[in-house]
Amino acid sequence: MAENTVNSKLAAILYADIAGYSRLTRQDEVGTHHQVMSVLDFASDAISDGGGTVLRYAGDAILAEFQSVVAATKATLAIQNEILARNKDKADQDKIQIRVGLNLGEVIQDRGEIFGDGVNLAARLEAAAQPGGVCISSVVYEQISGKVDADFVDGGKESFKNIDQPVHVYRWHPEGGSAQNKVPSELELAIEDRPSIAVLPFDNLSSDPEQEYFADGITEDIITELSREKDLFVIARNSSSVYKGQSPDIRQVAKDLGVKYVLEGSVRRAGNKVRLNAQLIDGESNRHIWAERYDRSLEDIFEVQDDLSNTIMNTLIQKIHGSSFDRAIRQPPQNMMAYDHYVYGMALMLGLNKNDFLVAQQEALKVIELDPNYARGHTLLAWTHLYSYFSGWCEDGELALRQGHEAATKAIDCDKNDFLGYSALGFAELFLKNHDRALNAIDIAVRLCPNNADARAMRASILNFTGDPEQALLEARLAIRHNPNHPDWYLIGPGRALFILERYQETLLYLERLVDATDDIPTWKAQLGATYMALGRETEARAEISKAMEIEPDLSITWLLSVTPFKDSQVIERYASLLSKAGLPD
Repeated sequence: MAENTVNSKLAAILYADIAGYSRLTRQDEVGTHHQVMSVLDFASDAISDGGGTVLRYAGDAILAEFQSVVAATKATLAIQNEILARNKDKADQDKIQIRVGLNLGEVIQDRGEIFGDGVNLAARLEAAAQPGGVCISSVVYEQISGKVDADFVDGGKESFKNIDQPVHVYRWHPEGGSAQNKVPSELELAIEDRPSIAVLPFDNLSSDPEQEYFADGITEDIITELSREKDLFVIARNSSSVYKGQSPDIRQVAKDLGVKYVLEGSVRRAGNKVRLNAQLIDGESNRHIWAERYDRSLEDIFEVQDDLSNTIMNTLIQKIHGSSFDRAIRQPPQNMMAYDHYVYGMALMLGLNKNDFLVAQQEALKVIELDPNYARGHTLLAWTHLYSYFSGWCEDGELALRQGHEAATKAIDCDKNDFLGYSALGFAELFLKNHDRALNAIDIAVRLCPNNADARAMRASILNFTGDPEQALLEARLAIRHNPNHPDWYLIGPGRALFILERYQETLLYLERLVDATDDIPTWKAQLGATYMALGRETEARAEISKAMEIEPDLSITWLLSVTPFKDSQVIERYASLLSKAGLPD
């Protein structure tokens, strides 16, 4: 038998897939099949007419190659515009739409097909496109610039599983926007109509490196107070913290984070004395708007924060409506050692690590012992219990849930303006399956601190369980805009929303990144396993379930549904069925 010839070559690769195919088939199997075949037939003809070759059909997907990337792009646009015209008079739920990914890269040619990273990336780009839209790599964009009559929007760099380096992507949609990461109208108003600010990590000028936690706590508190004002757009600490320990060009910081103003400063703590310096800078001109220095006793630090926050807010808000600012004042701790333990415990908790959580819980108990009326101590304790419950890190789940609910309630009793307390209460009520109470609590948290990215991301998670995944996607994108360098747990909100909407290929973009970044949370691995199962990738589905059960040997569908309390019975049934098929015991 003659050996197959294997060649390498440069090719423009097109990968297309029907969006929501499973949902459409369930609605009308025969009708959907005829419509999909009609779309695929037209797409195949457009590819051939454009000089391309269809190499493979995989159910509702097409893989094709072109010698010319310009020809590939033109054929793709023709396909999408034709499908848009066909959908003109159809209801949204009846529209047949495809997503297309285009890449230009080296491929291996064998047995009449192409393989390799170039093909893999095209498939990843397809999943990153909006239904009806196109997502292309930067190398494609460079080749077609000025040669194709279409406006592709810069989507920045994205990381894809099994692709070594982040990829700069561009997106197009026939109705405009930037596809999957399209900025919601509410957020556009935030950027255009409100002063926007990032607070850089305050430098620790103390001789004691342990005071880094204190400086970080000061930064976080200032951000929190600014976030309470709805007329400001505030970037979360996660995103500004990447500049910690640096002396960056303020103009570049403003450009990177998409803000007009930047606040930077320093803290020096010596004994019972604190010196705080701060300066507000125009990010476009690098001009200092004002600077201030505070020399106070340690007990006065919260008064300094309030003064600083008020000055910033009044300075910026006057640019809109010239009025002074009046806000609800939080309750500061009566014991500064309590504050030290709080900021240290919170830093540990944010690592989402089981061992650190145990230490964070001890820090929370120290806070409460030193100052029983300090709301944040009870909030920290609530979160350690609730996260341990959700992650399966506690021996007695019912006890952890009850303790989490009690701690959240106590936090609110201590301070009615503690948005983190309401956030914790929202999840406690959610796990107790009190969906309306959960949504009410998280809504209060967002009203108290409308700019807080964490509150938005948590609201996205709760909305998924209460049955509104579309709104959850909006909240998740708002959160990510406020916090571009967000923690990994932000990914579960949009990932779960897309799973509920049966947009499984898009779901993978979030869940694969989430699972890659964490190694000891079985609930997320199980969600990824169910997603693989929904896509017919049974081997990968079973592998994820096995990994989840290595972490938690007693993992079961019953337990998993108790910590993922969907209100919609159809979602529960679908999730349970996929988990069962993937090998998770009842």
